[in-house]
Amino acid sequence: MSSIEILSLIASTPFLIGLSAWLGKVWAARIAREEKSVIDKELQNQKDCAAIALEEFKTQAQLDIQSLRTEAEKLNISLKQQLEISKEFELWAKNREDAMMSTISLTFQEISKQVSSSVNAFCWITWCAKFDSDNLTFETIKAHNLSMKETIANLMGAVTFLASVDSEIYRPIRNLVKEILELDYIISNAAAGNDNSIKNIQVELAKIHPRAGVMHLDVPDRLADLLSDRLSARASDITRDNGE
Repeated sequence: MSSIEILSLIASTPFLIGLSAWLGKVWAARIAREEKSVIDKELQNQKDCAAIALEEFKTQAQLDIQSLRTEAEKLNISLKQQLEISKEFELWAKNREDAMMSTISLTFQEISKQVSSSVNAFCWITWCAKFDSDNLTFETIKAHNLSMKETIANLMGAVTFLASVDSEIYRPIRNLVKEILELDYIISNAAAGNDNSIKNIQVELAKIHPRAGVMHLDVPDRLADLLSDRLSARASDITRDNGE
């Protein structure tokens, strides 16, 4: 076959169409492979980035969880400490109140003792002046004065202390103590005697006996009422404070 015939065959339309189709497939396949390769690489890069981000998220999440657990433990410890402190404070307040009540009771007991001693002394010396004047001498009057000096000193010390720890119970007791001091002053003046006559002293002291006798009978009930009222009031205060 001559070259002219070959060229004529090549130039024929069916051949050209077939060649074009074949070349198109070859190029399309090549382009598809190249695009697939690019897409695969991009997809792999995204997968790698996603995997790294996921690991970082997991790591950070674990750190956050551990931090939250640590804070929760600290908070739990703090709450427990606060609860323990609150309980200790309540116990301290109760012990303090118990100690205060014990102190008040002991102080009141001392005041009652000194008041009773004073009233007994008043009643005795005025009774002697009225009913047993022969035994009322300057020596017995001197002994009475010395005894009252010590009793009044002890009484004022106890009353002063009570005023510093519980002013509510001190106020009513103050009136009773004032009566004691007034009667002691009256008896002391009567016992002094302006003319140093034992008979005149006996007369003046005998006049005071009714007042001393009334006080002698009245004092126990007054002391009992004062203590009872104050203890009830203080118990009510404690109950109210605990309720709040």
